Amino acid sequence: MLRRLSFGLLLLVSAGAFSQFPGSEPPPAHVAPGYQAIRTEDVKTWISYLAGPECAGRGTGQDGYQKAAEYVAARFKEFGLKPIGADGTYFQNVPFVRTEVDVAQSHVEVAGIRLAFGSDVTMDGVVSDFDAEGGVAFVRGSVTDSETLRGRVVLFDGEMTRDTRVALQRAQAVAVFTL
Repeated sequence: MLRRLSFGLLLLVSAGAFSQFPGSEPPPAHVAPGYQAIRTEDVKTWISYLAGPECAGRGTGQDGYQKAAEYVAARFKEFGLKPIGADGTYFQNVPFVRTEVDVAQSHVEVAGIRLAFGSDVTMDGVVSDFDAEGGVAFVRGSVTDSETLRGRVVLFDGEMTRDTRVALQRAQAVAVFTL
């Protein structure tokens, strides 16, 4: 319910962003047909599909992502856009690596206390098995002095905001675990 309300509110607010304001110039003649061809009903249909359960979140490498990409490619073809991707398609294939933590086989142990992944601690950005050694620093809330975290294993308890991530990266901790 909240998701639908949020989506509806987003559409309502964004509709105003694209509306013409008094005194605005009409689009140049060579692009006017494209502007005039955009219908609210069509945009609503496209966004509803891409944001809907059919695309399952559109995570990179997931089935929903592929469905969304194929849907957009079909719209491009429908609009008459020339494909310039790989092998005459609308796609540009880019290699990526996907890693996942095996929650059942993984844990963190600090001072004899075993923390289970998923329930006690989480991690982002794991690229392979690793061991980290260093003094332990417990951080609650926000990072105020990143210098004291250099070379340490940080156990972070708080909201992982963008600013917090940047501060932790600059701190050059050997590992950061979110509790």
